[in-house]
Amino acid sequence: CGNTEAKLLKCGACKSVRYCSTVCQKRDWGNHKKSCSVLKVYPIYEKDRAINTNISLLTGKVTGHMKKAIENSVKTNEDMIVKIQTSLGLQDLSVYNESKEYYASIPTSDKNHRVINDRILKEGLTCAQVHPHLKKLYFKAHLNPDFSLNVYINCTHNINSW
Repeated sequence: CGNTEAKLLKCGACKSVRYCSTVCQKRDWGNHKKSCSVLKVYPIYEKDRAINTNISLLTGKVTGHMKKAIENSVKTNEDMIVKIQTSLGLQDLSVYNESKEYYASIPTSDKNHRVINDRILKEGLTCAQVHPHLKKLYFKAHLNPDFSLNVYINCTHNINSW
């Protein structure tokens, strides 16, 4: 729009595009939504990295003590780098940060599972040392206060040390 006086606001989803106002943001949404590269997923949080989960099957939300355990170890409402790793076949995807304080799974029932899985299979690194049949890819992500995870699928990182 050419407004150089306004403080620029970031797109709330991808945070990669800036607008001078919500009016300009709404006007541009038809164009921007094609490239807005955030997938919101609802991971299942695993206690002690075991497959036992504590999640409401009706709402897909983390419940009870599991959420409290995650709350004590990981700050929400912050960006971080996560490794998302495939498993055998089309199963849950493992998600964790470098310190492994944040550890979860993206279940196959999540509507964005296949998009993320396909991206990892296409561009991911092979976990050659331990599991040569698995692939991994590092993404920028944002952990929301409700413990959902925004995965920036167009913002990958070439890390291979963890």
